[in-house]
Amino acid sequence: MASLGTLIRLEFTKAIRRPMTWILGIIFFGFMGFMYTVLTLATFVTEVQDVEGQEMAGMEEFLLLADGLGFGSSLVVGVGAVIMIIFAAGIYGSEFGWATIRMMLMMRAGRTQLVIAKLIMISVMSVLATIAGMVIVLAGSIGAELVLEGTSDIGGVLTGDVLRELLIVTARSAISVAVWALIGGMLALAFSSFAIGSGIAIAGYFVGDLVVTLIAQVGTVGEWVSRLMPTYGINGMIQLNQPAGPVFSDAEVVGMVVSIVVWSAAFIALGLYRFRNADVIKASG
Repeated sequence: MASLGTLIRLEFTKAIRRPMTWILGIIFFGFMGFMYTVLTLATFVTEVQDVEGQEMAGMEEFLLLADGLGFGSSLVVGVGAVIMIIFAAGIYGSEFGWATIRMMLMMRAGRTQLVIAKLIMISVMSVLATIAGMVIVLAGSIGAELVLEGTSDIGGVLTGDVLRELLIVTARSAISVAVWALIGGMLALAFSSFAIGSGIAIAGYFVGDLVVTLIAQVGTVGEWVSRLMPTYGINGMIQLNQPAGPVFSDAEVVGMVVSIVVWSAAFIALGLYRFRNADVIKASG
């Protein structure tokens, strides 16, 4: 039987060689670079005034450190989550669409080990994508600082507090992106379909926050029910990144972490159960 280490290396090799991986990467990094270039130029050219003469100084808060890290993390997660949902759903779903799952099982890869190997690869890729995205955020913020503030003292910009906040924000963002990727991947595995997995996960991503917000408005009961939704903990991580966001108690933060762990385990259990009991020949026919 193929070892877990062998399967993990195989999954990374397959992911790197897939054109979809590079296309999604270009989309992600291209969007991040474009956004920071446009925002910096727009703020500089207009000299903090828009076409109607209204003050635009508030735009600088989205770019300059350290508050700009919260805005940047929103972009990283906003685009990165969708990119990684598609990536993860493709990693699992394409095995059925291309019927390569049969070959994987013929090389005596255990079904559970196969799922775990893909999960590890997807998690690592989610973290790497988030780190790369936050590096773009940091570079964009430093560039904006140099352009808008006219300073060349990068050491004075990258203080210990800023670097510490960068690490915390990056960690929270990576958790959010990785969990969304997990959801997309497990749904694709459960239904043996890239389209179903990515479609449901992306729909949940865009609609989930609205649903949770609406439910939370229905008094105390609604607020508690909203905390049982899968998106509660994920969205909470992003809200914690915002300098002007809500203030959560330690108990609420713990509740977010518990929500993420429980729902992640639930989706993994669903995917594993469906896959271990699936007729692979029929599902990949």
